[in-house]
Amino acid sequence: MKPLRRWFATAAVTVAAVFLLEAALSFSLGRFVAATLSRFDPEASAASVEFSTDALLITGMVMPSMGVSADSAWVLLEGFPFRTVPVHVVLSGVVAEADREFREGGFRDGFRRDLPPVSILDGTLVIAGVESRLSAFRREGSTLFHLSGDWGAAWGERRPDDGIGVVFRDCTGFPGLPEVSGMAGGTALCGFAGGTTGNGEIHLSGRVTGFNGAGADIPFSMDMARGVPELGLSVDLSGVGPQFTELLSRVSRGTAAAVGPGGTLTLSSRGGDTLAFSFDLEVEEMVLANPSIAPDTIRVSCGGTGSGILVPGDGVLRIDSGTVTVGEAWCRYELLGRWGAARNLRVRVWNDSLPGGALCSSLPGPVMGRLAGLRLSGSLSFDIALFLDWDRPDSCDILVEVDPSFLVVDYSPVTVHHLSRPSGATVLMRDSWGNSRLIGLDSLASGDFTPLEDFPPYLEPLLCAAEDGTFRRHRGFSEFHLRNSIRADMGRGGFVRGGSTLTMQLAKNLFLGREKTLARKLQEVFLTWRVEDGLSKDRILELYVNVVELGPDVFGFREAARYYFGSSPGDLTVRETAFLVSILPGPGLYHRYAVSGAVPDYWNRYLDRLIRAAENRTGLPSCDAEAGLADSLIFDGFSRLPF
Repeated sequence: MKPLRRWFATAAVTVAAVFLLEAALSFSLGRFVAATLSRFDPEASAASVEFSTDALLITGMVMPSMGVSADSAWVLLEGFPFRTVPVHVVLSGVVAEADREFREGGFRDGFRRDLPPVSILDGTLVIAGVESRLSAFRREGSTLFHLSGDWGAAWGERRPDDGIGVVFRDCTGFPGLPEVSGMAGGTALCGFAGGTTGNGEIHLSGRVTGFNGAGADIPFSMDMARGVPELGLSVDLSGVGPQFTELLSRVSRGTAAAVGPGGTLTLSSRGGDTLAFSFDLEVEEMVLANPSIAPDTIRVSCGGTGSGILVPGDGVLRIDSGTVTVGEAWCRYELLGRWGAARNLRVRVWNDSLPGGALCSSLPGPVMGRLAGLRLSGSLSFDIALFLDWDRPDSCDILVEVDPSFLVVDYSPVTVHHLSRPSGATVLMRDSWGNSRLIGLDSLASGDFTPLEDFPPYLEPLLCAAEDGTFRRHRGFSEFHLRNSIRADMGRGGFVRGGSTLTMQLAKNLFLGREKTLARKLQEVFLTWRVEDGLSKDRILELYVNVVELGPDVFGFREAARYYFGSSPGDLTVRETAFLVSILPGPGLYHRYAVSGAVPDYWNRYLDRLIRAAENRTGLPSCDAEAGLADSLIFDGFSRLPF
């Protein structure tokens, strides 16, 4: 019996020892796990811990102070059971809220250097609310990582000496750095950077090597101290020719461009999302091909400078001072644009003394057109301020001050002064139906030319009320017309109303073609000045009413009176004159009213408003106005035509 009792006693002691050993090991490993986690976060906890002689499985791990959690953590062990040490940690299902650590300049330094190798298989890193996919490996103090998300992708290494290197690809933004993202502006960037991080500071410098799929070479730098970033970007513009060409083509739709820019662009920011910038741009030759600019390809040297701020988050761009040069001509400018809650643009351009010679030599041949060979001396001053508001078109405004009094025309291929007296001059007019005909500009050239005094006195008030209410007061250009044109165009979202005065229309009819180009508009501006300088207001009006298109192969009010009403100019009634004036913007369209034999009710109402406007604003006598309102239209001219 004694041996049996000794065996049971031994067995009981053994079992008890095993239980005590397991309890001790469990307590020891539990303390080990708790101690290990507390090195990361004093508030760390885990849902469960399972162990064997060479591994621990920790599930539901949470480190709230660090903003880190993991579905599971495998800890590989050595030296079990007495000198147990972790040799590798594998994390899965990691979610890290890295805002604070990132903004404070990096993770805590106290535990970094003695950590075992750590691998993150599938993780999510959240910075400033932006989620990125994360995988990483840490060994001997160095961390290799890969981040990717909707913003792009980055690979990098953080070394034991606090050095860091990063390669980024197709990045349209950078999580946690809205300032850098603002610089990117949604553009896909590729490049690399290196520097140091630690002790609450980050210092990086690198280069952008790709820009929307095209090569680039753009150096940049970034410094951050305790969450306050200092950003710097210095761009050699000679390295971004393709991108500059693409931008120019995008801004000016339909333009084929080739640009070889030079100069520099610098951007900087300290905290917030406001970027300060300055640039000095030089383009030795810019080649542009766009039929809305000029009929032929333009080659021109140009450049510009500017400095100001950009706030991408608020949608604000401000240039406090800048210059634009085209050849030898130049002007100064200021600009303020908004595209966020408010959408508007305010720009001012001016030059107190632009040499006439520089102006002529700077404009390329296709822009000069019929004015090629023009020679100017003296100087021109101008100050133009423009305000556009896409949300409130009625608030759009323009102020124009131009002083050409010191500008001298040494030679012009287009002459004007001979038109001030009878000279037998003619002009080739073309209409909307494809007809063309020489029209005499005085009685020596044509017996059909009608002096101004032979037209009814109410023609001018009606014409000015419809086309140019300030004709007798302006010097060829009217702010009132330009302002109303801009407001109408902005309200309709396209070109619906021109801002031409009667003088501008006459200059176009006498000297220029029918094409709608920026070059023709510039030529029209010069020729309008010449017409106003060389002709009286009466002569300008007389020429206009004799040459303007009013129907198919119908030029001038004399021919129109015969064509529509079978009468002479002096016999036109107020309402008949008002009808002829009303179809001036588009005789090719409105001619159909007369062809049908009657105008619609809405057009009759428009004629009534035109007559009242002439009475109230441009001097039409009340008796004539009342007669015109009581009258009706009968198109007798068509009964006398051979069709």
